[in-house]
Amino acid sequence: MDPLSDVLSMVAVEAAVTSRLDASGRWGLRFSGSAHAKFGVVHRGECWIATASSEPERLTAGDCYLLLAGGPYTMASAPDLAAHEFAAADVRFAADAVGGNLRLGDGEPESVVTGGRFVLDPDHATLLLDLLPPVLPIASADVPSPALLAAMDLLVAETGCPGLPGADLVRNHLAHIVLVQAFRSYVDSADRPAGWLAALGDPRLAPALRAVHAEPGHPWTVPELAQRVHLARSTFAARFRDVVGVPPLEYLLRLRMRHAVRWLRDDVPVTEVGQRLGYASHSSFSHAFTRVVGVPPGRFRP
Repeated sequence: MDPLSDVLSMVAVEAAVTSRLDASGRWGLRFSGSAHAKFGVVHRGECWIATASSEPERLTAGDCYLLLAGGPYTMASAPDLAAHEFAAADVRFAADAVGGNLRLGDGEPESVVTGGRFVLDPDHATLLLDLLPPVLPIASADVPSPALLAAMDLLVAETGCPGLPGADLVRNHLAHIVLVQAFRSYVDSADRPAGWLAALGDPRLAPALRAVHAEPGHPWTVPELAQRVHLARSTFAARFRDVVGVPPLEYLLRLRMRHAVRWLRDDVPVTEVGQRLGYASHSSFSHAFTRVVGVPPGRFRP
């Protein structure tokens, strides 16, 4: 299993709730933010989106965006409006309209945006949320964009008709497709961040990541991983730490504990979980789990 598929298989994504924004003239919205990841598609016109920690991003027709940080954000018809409190007489202000439709201004809408939210499994959401910027724009010119736009359009259609047979299953699968396509776009971008997503595009690190994700219970060592990518031990260790942000064996430890969390939630016995992950004893697994998660595995169970 490739690393992205492995991580997304751990992050349960529930059905999305969608809304539609039709706007004209000068307008601005401030959204309160939540623990949910959000997505959107600009179908007509343009808009600017920003968070407290990011500069406004211009989105035009065909562009998509993801908001994974969960904090407050703004959308507006111009970048200078996004920094204000929207108190001017010619600016409309509204609260978060997720789950409904919102119309700003009069006449034919100049900008049309549909959006919604993903409800991520809190046990594993940080695998994604900690690695991405507050706003992830995906331009229509990006290679994955057509597939992403098609998946988002299907997701919007499915959430608009909740009574259809199999709708929940279709929405959940489409949500994963949207995330995969968005991450592909991010990995392919010129401005890749540090983190395992960046390492997926690094030919000297990707084989090592694929190896540990394929066999997290194998007793991996740094020399063994370095040999797989044809680098000296010290060179590999330094490159891995610089790109991913943690040393190779620390990454392996965290990955193992993510698997452990999932299996414990599924009521797999603690001893068996430890054995699956390569630990020789219950105590060694318990110590590793407590170090990463903060509580012993026996107390972690729901």
